[in-house]
Amino acid sequence: MPESELDWDAEEARRIGPPVSAQDLMPTMGGQARRTPRWVWAWTLPLVLVIFLYLARGILGPFVIAAVLAYIFSMVVDQIQDRLKWPRALIVTLMYVVALGAIGVGLYFSAEALYQQTRDFVARGPNIIEQALRQFIGNNSYSFGGDTFDARTISQKATAALGAYFGNGGGGDALHLAQIVVGRLLDALLVIIVSFYLLLSGKQMGSYFLKFVPSDSRARTGYVAGRIHTVLGAYLRGQLLLIVLMSAVSFLVLHFVFNVPYALPLGIITGFLEILPLIGPAMAAALASGVALSAHGAGAAVGVLIAYLILRELEDNLVMPFVVGRAVEIHPVATIFAVLAGGAVAGVIGMLLAVPAAAMVKVILDFLYPTDPDKALAQARPGMKIAEKEAEARDEPAPKVPSEAKS
Repeated sequence: MPESELDWDAEEARRIGPPVSAQDLMPTMGGQARRTPRWVWAWTLPLVLVIFLYLARGILGPFVIAAVLAYIFSMVVDQIQDRLKWPRALIVTLMYVVALGAIGVGLYFSAEALYQQTRDFVARGPNIIEQALRQFIGNNSYSFGGDTFDARTISQKATAALGAYFGNGGGGDALHLAQIVVGRLLDALLVIIVSFYLLLSGKQMGSYFLKFVPSDSRARTGYVAGRIHTVLGAYLRGQLLLIVLMSAVSFLVLHFVFNVPYALPLGIITGFLEILPLIGPAMAAALASGVALSAHGAGAAVGVLIAYLILRELEDNLVMPFVVGRAVEIHPVATIFAVLAGGAVAGVIGMLLAVPAAAMVKVILDFLYPTDPDKALAQARPGMKIAEKEAEARDEPAPKVPSEAKS
């Protein structure tokens, strides 16, 4: 007797008979097709799925975060299960108890300080901007386009612009803040629930999707999926470690070295901005140095910038090679374009997924076009030389032929 729904599906498929042949897919004499060709579904269904996900992108955030967390910790669960032979449900439950307990202990000791500092930081945002500007322009005022600007006027306009950008209307700020807090709590609960079920599923979801791949293509698909798994695993583990490490180190530097106010929320923001390649660290450094400028002057701001620069160099040269290695090898220009394009298409979630998506595309392109670039250039060089000679014969400017690659 069949033991699962997949077994029932397989038995039903055997009862119905073999797949429709290519000849059966051709139109009949009356001009009517017997069955929709399989390639139509192969292109239509993914397109419909992409359009649907794009339209539903507003609610994808918690699901994406849950999927990323489940993907990272699924490797840990697999290793524990292989060694201890415990049921997967028991391992996942124990892991959640430990993780949520650690988070609870951390919040018990730091929640009040985090709340107070974050509230004061948000409330004093305009004053921080004004004090930072006064370090540069003092009490002077400047006229431009018939308007007069001073530190207070610029800070008010900047605060209004930020409020309009993030949707903070003039009235009902308390209600708006309450809606944000409740929404974030519900998102966090949804992340916990969804990631729990994804961890329980384990490799079953990947095995399920493989059944849609033709049997003669599963070996190649498995190879590409394995390469992508290696790249994404290294990248996501590195990002998770960087969030924790940079949050802790930034807090220690800002609080104990420079005595910068709001060091705890600034450290946490610094850690999470590491998720955004190139842009995130720059934003974190600018934010921390701005607070230091308003609190302690230009000297402290320069010191914070230097400290962030040193931390970034240590991260790039020590932490990232050790954790990620050279698994994610993407050109910096491609990384910048991917992050900006992801932000334009899907906002913050698009920026978070940009680099992993670019890495996946690179793996697929390397599999489809495995020729080494130097070899490709060597093969193209004879044609380029012929074009150069023809251009010289016509007295035209000749394109420069790249020199021989060094062996």
